[in-house]
Amino acid sequence: MKPESNSRRLFGITRSKGKMFELGLPEAQHIAIPRGSDPRELFVLTIGTLGDVAASINEAAAIGASVAPRADDLDFSSSFFDAFIASRLNKPLDRETLLLGAAAYYLAGRPGSSQVLARRVSLGEESGLERFLVATLLADWTSYPRTVDAFFGNQLTTIADLLEAHFSTGSDVTPLEGVLDSLRP
Repeated sequence: MKPESNSRRLFGITRSKGKMFELGLPEAQHIAIPRGSDPRELFVLTIGTLGDVAASINEAAAIGASVAPRADDLDFSSSFFDAFIASRLNKPLDRETLLLGAAAYYLAGRPGSSQVLARRVSLGEESGLERFLVATLLADWTSYPRTVDAFFGNQLTTIADLLEAHFSTGSDVTPLEGVLDSLRP
């Protein structure tokens, strides 16, 4: 999935709206979102892009090849999520949008930007998976959640234990790769 001209226009509107909040302009002076333009329409494109990139990384790993993430697509996706949050167009999506943006920055090889967004995720009544993702994105190898996730069950705890062991003692990643492979269809 690639962003075309209309997608880039919607992204520009979203970023402009966020910058106006950042600069402290009263909302009455903000850019008007043109009729028929809804920046939320970009969620399908940006999430689809993340899925495509993740799939290509997994496929390459399965055959022992390396793959360079599609930097332009990932930059568009991560920047969109960041701009969407700043635009305040849909506050209820903030936690999920922060996680998606942090993951996109991470895949794009921008760990600093990933951590900035991950630090902003408010933890409360989220799932074990969300806690796990935030800990991973923050590179916090010592506080992985040890909870049973509704979807992943005990596999999340096993992955957390193997990741922590790898980053604290340098243990082999082969067992971790085996558990991760078991999660893929």
